[in-house]
Amino acid sequence: MHDEDLISVASIFHRRHKQYTNFMLKVVKHIIEAYLIHRKLIEKDEQKNRDAPNLTYYKTILHQPPPTTPITLKLQGNINNLKVSITKNQPVLTFGPSSSS
Repeated sequence: MHDEDLISVASIFHRRHKQYTNFMLKVVKHIIEAYLIHRKLIEKDEQKNRDAPNLTYYKTILHQPPPTTPITLKLQGNINNLKVSITKNQPVLTFGPSSSS
């Protein structure tokens, strides 16, 4: 490449670089404008939420009626045989209906 060819290739690269620079400036401007629009929309939504009454709706809690026979704790061990119960993996406390005997 000599003289005219070199100058024409350099001018093509120069023109492309200038077009790319202008394109990137437009991209940057678009991103900034999009962020500003997004921020305004978020602030508008937050303001709407602040103006709305802050109400909490509660659901009624269903509860189970107490059993007809009382439940009592039955101790199946004492402090002396606790270590034996733990090593044998036996329950120390059980739950069940009370026996009236």
